[in-house]
Amino acid sequence: MIDLIINPKSFEVLESPTGEYPLTFAEIYFQIGDEFFPEKSWGDFVTILLNNWIDNILFVIANKTQSARCFFMEGSYCFDIKPRGNNLLIHFIENNDCDHEKIVHREEVFVIDFMKMLQKNAALLVRLAKNHPRLCLEFLGVGQA
Repeated sequence: MIDLIINPKSFEVLESPTGEYPLTFAEIYFQIGDEFFPEKSWGDFVTILLNNWIDNILFVIANKTQSARCFFMEGSYCFDIKPRGNNLLIHFIENNDCDHEKIVHREEVFVIDFMKMLQKNAALLVRLAKNHPRLCLEFLGVGQA
């Protein structure tokens, strides 16, 4: 069993380096049975990650690409997804240097279950964003930051 964990208690709104827009940061990681990827309590830019992962998976599901790589931003971790009938094959990868990739987990999951997991976490981010008016304005593209 696989689950994507976003810890709402760790949710932060940070300023971008230029101060033009906010960035959302929180603990985000996969739980695969009793193991975690990249690791338990991993912190990263959750909105950017989830947006990119959903886009990549939709491209795979729509047969616009044979596979996709989904990255974590704060480290050398990613996962590859490939369609297999009604399932997705997922390889969780640790890349310690440019020449060596290590597959640390392999999973096969029903496409619908994986998408529901991402949808549940996207809805969580929307609920959390409602508590940050500036973030809501930035999501809507309204007003000056």
